[in-house]
Amino acid sequence: MRLRFSVELILLAGLSLFTTFAQPAISGKISGGFQAPAARDNEGRRHVLKGSDAKPLPNKIFEITAPRVTSFRADNTLDMVIEAPICRYDSVSNVASSDSDLSFKTTDGRFSIQGVGWLWDPSQSHLTISNKVVALVLKSALNNPSPGQHPGKTQTNQPVRIISDSFIYDGNLATFIGNVRVNDGDDTLNCGKLMVDFENPQGVQKIEAIENVSLHQGETEVRSGHAIYDTKDNIIQILEKPVWKSGLREGSSDTLLLNRSNNTFFAAGNVYMKLPFTNVVSTNMLAAGTNAPSTNRFLEISADKFRFRNASTNGQPSHAVYENNVRARYEETQLRCVQLDVDFSTNNQVSRVFAQKNVEILSNENKAFGDSATYDISSDKINIIGNPHWELGNSRGSSQTLLLYPKTKEVFAFQNVEMLMPAQAAGNLGLLGARTNSLSRTNSPSTTNKTVVKISSDNFSHQDNISVFHDNVVVTEERGKLECEMITVLSGASNQVQRIVASKNVVISQQDMVARGDEANYDVPQGLLYLTGNPTITSGDRTAEAAAFIINRNQNTFSVAPGKYRIRMQAKRKETAPRKQ
Repeated sequence: MRLRFSVELILLAGLSLFTTFAQPAISGKISGGFQAPAARDNEGRRHVLKGSDAKPLPNKIFEITAPRVTSFRADNTLDMVIEAPICRYDSVSNVASSDSDLSFKTTDGRFSIQGVGWLWDPSQSHLTISNKVVALVLKSALNNPSPGQHPGKTQTNQPVRIISDSFIYDGNLATFIGNVRVNDGDDTLNCGKLMVDFENPQGVQKIEAIENVSLHQGETEVRSGHAIYDTKDNIIQILEKPVWKSGLREGSSDTLLLNRSNNTFFAAGNVYMKLPFTNVVSTNMLAAGTNAPSTNRFLEISADKFRFRNASTNGQPSHAVYENNVRARYEETQLRCVQLDVDFSTNNQVSRVFAQKNVEILSNENKAFGDSATYDISSDKINIIGNPHWELGNSRGSSQTLLLYPKTKEVFAFQNVEMLMPAQAAGNLGLLGARTNSLSRTNSPSTTNKTVVKISSDNFSHQDNISVFHDNVVVTEERGKLECEMITVLSGASNQVQRIVASKNVVISQQDMVARGDEANYDVPQGLLYLTGNPTITSGDRTAEAAAFIINRNQNTFSVAPGKYRIRMQAKRKETAPRKQ
């Protein structure tokens, strides 16, 4: 038995060997259908290559007519189909290639591609297309919002068209290379390389654009070196210092993030924005009655971070927020703060600017400070609240409310107004002292250079070279004080005071002297102060009355205006000796 079994084994082996060497080589055209052995990739996907016929070539290569590759997922569901008019199939490597056209599409129709010149390796699920690549991706494959998210404007089945020089498909990753152009309705994306990441059966999960990325959406253009679109969260990240422009608007930052679900975007790192104020019309132009277009005016803003909410479908205006190290410039006005909010009108023009935390506004040599400030564009008014205070030249002031008008350069302060200024800058406001022919003694003029004058009132206004203090005005300094209902200060070049006018119930008090009148008019360069309106000067028991008093501070003289004057003295009452008992 054992011997017989061995002989049979030898006979079988010889028969097998004979059959192998005796089989003739395949020659001639294979008709009636051709099928290559099925192949599986590392993900468990199965790929089957068939053709209508095949022609054998040297080195175990077949020329297949009408090749068709059918791919199945690991769960044996149909995934995609590749078709071409002709190809060459290497039976050793199981690789197919051709110079012909090719058509590739997923079985659900959400992704399809055509091109010229290709290579297919089923073991790696690898497809390369060399030329004239044109792909269509249905938006349903690009829109996978998370639960609770709005679908956004991409919820449609219109196709996105992609063209490029070449294409590579590796499993779940499709890469378009060279002169890539993506058309999504009126939106266009250009870049050097575009990678599309698929995840079956969900569809496209991520799109990544690299090299010279430019995105055009209406009149908006964004340029950068790198952009990533997460279709699951519907978020686009634009990296490598994006720069954008929309009409007259411009911007740049280190990174930019766009959330297409809620029409918001976020910028971070060296944020810069340039916004037009085209809805602001010059008041001078309106007064002149001309229809000539106004010159474009811009608000320039820089910050560490930027958030923007686009106008929603219910008509709610757009809103922007700038955060940390905020700097804004509008014509000659600069603003600094921690946070800046910008509201836009329904026609997408800047309508309101709101600054918060450590607000500082600079205009020429003037500065204003506060906890917050609101700029209403239509009225051209800045309202500063929260400990408002300011610097006008070398003067400092504070109040409960402060209003600025950038266009007319007006300043208004209300309630508890207080201003401090050097006496020299104020022209020694309100002091009548003179060393000769005076009713009282004064300090040396050299001491006035260090004197600080304090002015308090209920209201204050300033425009150009005119400052006015209203209601309950009190001017004090170390030698005395002045009280009245209104003081007008007129300044010249370099904020130097030229004239000071105190009016209504003027009372000047210093040391042992009190002066009263309806008006005190001080010509600072001439050093002449005129006290008029039934003026009186009282010192001790003497009271002088005249039509006007004139004090020449430069010459330290005191005089009266031509006309009648008189000095009244209070008689001292004579004391009587006590009566003896």
